[in-house]
Amino acid sequence: MSFLPPARSGLPSLLLVEDDAMVRETIALMLEGTHDVLLASSVATALQHLKETGRLMIHCMLLDCLLPDGKVAALLTEADRRSIPVVLISGDPSQALLISSSRPFLAKPFTQQGLLAAIRAETVWRNSG
Repeated sequence: MSFLPPARSGLPSLLLVEDDAMVRETIALMLEGTHDVLLASSVATALQHLKETGRLMIHCMLLDCLLPDGKVAALLTEADRRSIPVVLISGDPSQALLISSSRPFLAKPFTQQGLLAAIRAETVWRNSG
């Protein structure tokens, strides 16, 4: 599956950071037609994507709470620096509270409607404040 770099199709861009390949592909398919999706399987890859996109706008980040390289805080700091809204995802809701009690959280498994609603709510809230 290939995905366009942000801002190529005119759709909002989303950085999806998820280490499980099957979950990552499923979420990417759920977002097809609504977002340009950049895929990352680790914090290091996500940070590299952010560095490479430069001034291109990432409209939202969908971030798994449990990643093998575990440096989620560094990625959240960079997202905040760039004013990128973040929606946390995990199969374990307690993980989201350990990372950030102020960020929206979506428990796995979730529906396409739930996913799109969470992204929409966070981006609208962030952009209105």
